[in-house]
Amino acid sequence: MDKFEPPSCLGFEGNLSENWQKWRQELELYLTATEKDGKSDKIKTSILLTCVGKQGREIYNTFQFVEGEEMKFKVVVQMFQDYCSPRKNITFMRHKFFTCKQRDGQSFDEFVTELKKRSAECEFEALRESLIRDIIICGINDNRLRERLLREPELTLLKTIQIGHAAEETKRHVKELQKEVDGKNSVDAVRRKKLARDEKKNSGKESVGYDKSLIKNCKFCSYSHKRGNCIAYGKKCMKCSKFNHFARCCPEKNKSVKNVNCDSSDSDDAPDDTFFVGSVNVDTTETQTNPVISAEERNSTTKTNESNEYTIFTVGSESEIESEWTVDMDTNGSNVRYKLDTGAQVNVLPKSQYNRLIRKP
Repeated sequence: MDKFEPPSCLGFEGNLSENWQKWRQELELYLTATEKDGKSDKIKTSILLTCVGKQGREIYNTFQFVEGEEMKFKVVVQMFQDYCSPRKNITFMRHKFFTCKQRDGQSFDEFVTELKKRSAECEFEALRESLIRDIIICGINDNRLRERLLREPELTLLKTIQIGHAAEETKRHVKELQKEVDGKNSVDAVRRKKLARDEKKNSGKESVGYDKSLIKNCKFCSYSHKRGNCIAYGKKCMKCSKFNHFARCCPEKNKSVKNVNCDSSDSDDAPDDTFFVGSVNVDTTETQTNPVISAEERNSTTKTNESNEYTIFTVGSESEIESEWTVDMDTNGSNVRYKLDTGAQVNVLPKSQYNRLIRKP
């Protein structure tokens, strides 16, 4: 005969009533499996007290038995039943049942099992299955499944469980298929990205010849050439008069503003360090062409000079330049010279000129 392990000691921590129900079931199965369920009460009670553990035996010693019933198996089991499962509050148990909801991550089977266990303590009698069916419909997380169940005519508990199982299995299959599709797409994307990167590297090597001595966009002449063959070497810049670079590559080209003149006409009343930019004078410069470069390069250089080679030498006051775009106008009893600008959106008057008005608005 195969050996069967006896049940472990009864746990008195947590839900004692639930622990006792499970332990009692394990004990009865053990007695049946070992063919000891037909033995005398004394033997079965001894097995119970041996398996229940030290704490269970201490509780057994506190029981008040009628003389001669200390070793009767059914009496001892009932004593433990009364101790571990005191009188139930049916109202509270039903409240726990009716407020039961499917938790996040809880499967449909686990939710149904929990409802069945809670309903067993509620004494619903004939209404048990119909109430379990109603709480399943109201408590599940899947709204689509709820809508489908509500559409079903003459829905029973068994049919509700079958539809719920089918919906859960369908969702699991869809997730597995989606994982396979996403995994295939990600591998293809990585492969395409790697191929595109390799093609870019190969095309770059073929077009340039992969020559490390080649300098692109030289900062002295702006052309591409081999190291040590810069055509600007020894040439004089037309902007800064320094050597070894062309004017279009001159590092001084961003420092082309030479003078900013103050409008001295209102300097007495204006605050310190206040300037008015009246006009910008622009002088064009020409870059010296190198007779060594080709005609195409010379044409390219000329076009560059025509479009970009401008230098600002003076920022001066408008009072220094005679212009036909000014006019004297009477402003609240004072004669004020205005500069006309047809594209302006507002009229601007310096504070110093405003302070000179006879009648201020």
